[in-house]
Amino acid sequence: MLRRGQRAGPDALTPWLLVELPGARTMRLCDFASAGAGGTRYRSWLPTTGSPPPPPIPRTPADGATVGSGKTAFRWTTKTNASLTAYKFALSGSSEFSKPLIELKGLQRPRLELDEAMKRQLKPSARYWWRVTAGGPHGETSSVEPAACFRFDPAQPPTVEEPDFVLGPGSLVVQASLRGEAKPEFGRLKRATAFAAAAGPAGSPNSAVRLSGQGQMLVYELPDEFEEDYSVAVWFHIVAFPEKRLGQVFSAWAGGMDDPLRLTVENGKLFARIEAQQVFSTKGVPIEAGKWQHVAAVKSGSRLSLFLNGQQQDIVTVPAFVNTRARSCALGGNPNYSGNEFLAADFAGFTMSLRALTPEEVMELAKPSAK
Repeated sequence: MLRRGQRAGPDALTPWLLVELPGARTMRLCDFASAGAGGTRYRSWLPTTGSPPPPPIPRTPADGATVGSGKTAFRWTTKTNASLTAYKFALSGSSEFSKPLIELKGLQRPRLELDEAMKRQLKPSARYWWRVTAGGPHGETSSVEPAACFRFDPAQPPTVEEPDFVLGPGSLVVQASLRGEAKPEFGRLKRATAFAAAAGPAGSPNSAVRLSGQGQMLVYELPDEFEEDYSVAVWFHIVAFPEKRLGQVFSAWAGGMDDPLRLTVENGKLFARIEAQQVFSTKGVPIEAGKWQHVAAVKSGSRLSLFLNGQQQDIVTVPAFVNTRARSCALGGNPNYSGNEFLAADFAGFTMSLRALTPEEVMELAKPSAK
């Protein structure tokens, strides 16, 4: 019998509950942040109360990295909710953490910086391990084993850290009118290939951008964390359908079975999809080439809705939480895939928010006069 907050084994990936079922089947219960981390597929999601926080996932410095002089930022990924109140950080010269060199408690953010003064305890060329423990009113959980490690080389220059991602009004991630240029009014453009200016939904010149479908796309930065709700909306005008392959209106693909949202054109139809251990997809909606259309995808908890021209087309059940490594998204292609998923299309009025747009907001964005 397990007590609340107690695991069946010693590490963070050990299931909280292990039940042997008739017919040589096994049921495992773990937190959503660890689901599938052991190489298995998860089948369902159950809300819980009184549980400890999910394990933090170390991000930077990457495991096995070399850390140089100056300040060093340590970052980790986790889900913030009522089960989490603070973090503990530990750095040690051994993977057992028997005598940590640095211990910091009461951290409120999933990151910290070690300055030169704190790093004076580190020896050149030595290896060090670090871990983070998330604590809350119902227990605590440490980052997965084995702990991440790095080598200290003071001869190396400091790592230049990007500033924290700050959401805009209404949890805005990106807002780009795309009036002949890729630079957003809000958000960060990570990279842009060649593109051309085009007439927009209302017919005004230089009020959209055109991507050729031949290696061209616009890539924007995403925040470190996704919550339960998020939305994407954009005007698009198909110049030519992709032949015998799919094309991306929008994609945030980060790797195999890891795409928190994509708007895909395939066989003349438009789909909203999420890849999280498996593919979750709306039904395909027929679309026309040579015509401006407005698409929006809204994830609200466990529901993903596809809108076309302001009208809801389909709803599909998806995971309430999507644990993703996505840090970029793209219009007209797949931001992290070397294959051909490019789309020959014009784009205008692109927005992404970490909240669920209402049907009324989607309808307003779908008015040509709005862009």
